[in-house]
Amino acid sequence: MTPTGGDLIMDIAHEVEDATKAEALSRAQASADNIEVEFLRVGGYLKRINDNTWWSKFASFEAYVFEQFGFKLRKAQYLIATYDSLVSNKIPWSKVQHLGWTKVKMLAPILTLENVGEWVAIAGPLTVLQLHAMLNPPVEYVPRNAKTTKETIRWAVDLRPDQLDNVVQTMALMKGVLHIEADSVVLDILCAMVRTAYDPEYRTTGATVTGCHANPPIRALLGPSLMPFDKNEEAA
Repeated sequence: MTPTGGDLIMDIAHEVEDATKAEALSRAQASADNIEVEFLRVGGYLKRINDNTWWSKFASFEAYVFEQFGFKLRKAQYLIATYDSLVSNKIPWSKVQHLGWTKVKMLAPILTLENVGEWVAIAGPLTVLQLHAMLNPPVEYVPRNAKTTKETIRWAVDLRPDQLDNVVQTMALMKGVLHIEADSVVLDILCAMVRTAYDPEYRTTGATVTGCHANPPIRALLGPSLMPFDKNEEAA
């Protein structure tokens, strides 16, 4: 990647992508000492380290992250996803720099070149707490079967490495959006969202998921084509 000469986000991406193994490992730890400001660098270096399996002296990437940085895999995945989103969407630093890193980090999952101006205008006057509340309205979820049961069925699926990475990253992202830790519940909600959108019978007999139209991260994740039921909610 060619240096952009002034765009901090792209310049960090250039720095990360050109880093050797030794540089990535040492810079990741150095940046983590000031993670509130350096979260973008930390996310970039963690991505590079994981993509190249430079954590191989440890049992797993999860073990590397915990032993070297003291936080769990979910936080590492969040940092990587934030870096990925800002860099892959080529968000110009000049557009968002006045918001401060905290707001930029919160907006990262939903920012695109097309909507960055709109979101900057919305987020600018808000406090961090107000922006957090706006991005995380309550999502109501009513399970298909209200009867409590401890019975579970194990479901195994064979995935390619790239497919597994996609599933893990999506689950981690949705856990953050929904504020739910259980994999089974997050997966059930994702399925319920899609079936609520496309299956008329399920909308009357299955689970209900409401409030999604007010949740920008979910809108960004699913897109308008997966959320026609939101139109019905808004029209009601």
